[in-house]
Amino acid sequence: MNTRKHSSVTTQALKKENQEDTLRTILDSLSDAVIATDNEGKILLVNPSAELLLDCESLETIGQPIDDICHFIDRHSREHITNPIFDAIQQQDTMHIDDNALLLSQQDNVRFVSGNAAPIFNDQHTLSGAVLVMRDISDQTTLEQQLRHADKMQSIGELTGGIAHDFNNMLGAIMGAAQVLDTLGNDQNEKRQDYIDLIMRVSENAAELIRNLLAFSRKSATEESVLPINDILHQTTEIARHALRKNITISFDASKHDLSCMGDQTAIQSMILNLCINAQDAMPDGGTLNIACSKTFLKTEDWQVNFPHIKNAHYVLIEVTDSGHGMDESLLQRIFEPFFTTKERGKGTGLGLSAVYGTINSHLGCISVHSQKGAGTTFKLYLPIHIGDDEPMSSASLKVMTSQTPHVLLIDDDENLRPIMKTLIESIGYPVLPAANGPEGIALFQKFQQNIGVVLLDLVMEEMSGRQAFDLLKEQDAEVKVILISGYDRGADSEYLLSHGAKAYLRKPFSMHALTALFDEHIENKK
Repeated sequence: MNTRKHSSVTTQALKKENQEDTLRTILDSLSDAVIATDNEGKILLVNPSAELLLDCESLETIGQPIDDICHFIDRHSREHITNPIFDAIQQQDTMHIDDNALLLSQQDNVRFVSGNAAPIFNDQHTLSGAVLVMRDISDQTTLEQQLRHADKMQSIGELTGGIAHDFNNMLGAIMGAAQVLDTLGNDQNEKRQDYIDLIMRVSENAAELIRNLLAFSRKSATEESVLPINDILHQTTEIARHALRKNITISFDASKHDLSCMGDQTAIQSMILNLCINAQDAMPDGGTLNIACSKTFLKTEDWQVNFPHIKNAHYVLIEVTDSGHGMDESLLQRIFEPFFTTKERGKGTGLGLSAVYGTINSHLGCISVHSQKGAGTTFKLYLPIHIGDDEPMSSASLKVMTSQTPHVLLIDDDENLRPIMKTLIESIGYPVLPAANGPEGIALFQKFQQNIGVVLLDLVMEEMSGRQAFDLLKEQDAEVKVILISGYDRGADSEYLLSHGAKAYLRKPFSMHALTALFDEHIENKK
């Protein structure tokens, strides 16, 4: 009897040992990282894939708190995020790794990961710990970012012809007005003012077009911020109006609500422009294209098959409607497939609408399309509404300063722009010290430092960069007030200088209203 009982116990022990060996072999073979902990978050098990992902060895981690080995940070703020394994233990439910989370390894390597944490229950159905399963998706994320940028560049390529046409018209108007001004006598002041107003108006339109294109074409990692949807759609509509064929009438119906969403501006603009380009292709003989924005309520049950992340909540609704030839049911079933295109060979990659689908999905929204052969198409895009308080932008009034005001040191190497800026700044009461390059500006600052209230510094110059000039100015006076100006900035320079004491950044061309507001804010009168 005892012998049989001992034999049974031995068999059970061997069976359990074999199960553990099998489990260990399976875990060691997995490409996904697996980490198991007890109820307090102390590590019990780490498989080889987890060791590789975390840049550590199993013997170092066993018994250690998981927070000492496995760190999560927010991809935007770089602040610490609670490890999902603690949420799984607390909630006793499966918890997904946040989409904005990055994994920071023991050697400070940053990786994009996906996965989830789940509670572990023993035979008595009592919580005994949790398991975290992760997959490194860094290469996939990088490839997706490259594909998004490639799709954006393809959109710009298709828009270039229309934009060049309109921009040449603007330049023609400016040059023509300038030539007419040159022929007018001093007794024709009223006509002269008309042409001056025309030059100003057309220049502002051209500057707005360039600003929109720069914002859209900028290559950067996905960067989320609170976006005022009406403003973004208005800006995108203006790009489309300049870019698409002139036989297409484009209109925009803004929402009566002040709607915002959290998202990446360039990705959303690229998504809308992709739809505009598709609409143009559907209207070879011209037609109408309408972009509309409104607020609507969605129900989870209506979208759970294709978009399970949709909640019972209000969403921003963006509708893009064309009067084109429309699509039949067979096309509607395939339009979001990667590389599917109805265009001729060589005329399209088929990535446009799949990129739209990917963008809306990554923003936790959804999309539907309604079309009928010969009756046009409407794409409906839904984005989660951002609930938050936005501070209204304040505008400063123009103010003419007295002759005792501090000087403005203007450092800009553009021979055409510098004298015009000098005249305009002096017209609102500020004496100007002009410098044609960085070294000349530094010399003037050393000589007239006590009289200079602010430095207006161009970022992109040939002899000495704006960043180099800024560092030399700070060496002379740590409290120097610098306002950065540039027609184009790669981003890194302005971000660096603003974080090291520059007061503001203005993109050329800028209005005197904007510049004077900054002068009012940063220049102190010295009697």
